[in-house]
Amino acid sequence: MSDAAATSFPDTIPIFPLTGVLLLPRGKLPLNIFEPRYLAMTRAALGGERLIGMVQPSQPQDDNRVR
Repeated sequence: MSDAAATSFPDTIPIFPLTGVLLLPRGKLPLNIFEPRYLAMTRAALGGERLIGMVQPSQPQDDNRVR
């Protein structure tokens, strides 16, 4: 990443928790986004910075919240 790209990266990005997934570099992962909170997050990201972070919780809760 160039210095210009690093300085233009936002301070915060929305996070989408994924459990039980392995995504390799340059891999593709179709997502079935249906929960209202994640639909809103996706729409907001597409209307702005177009970035969403994805994490794999080490101990996922039943409702997919990251601890």
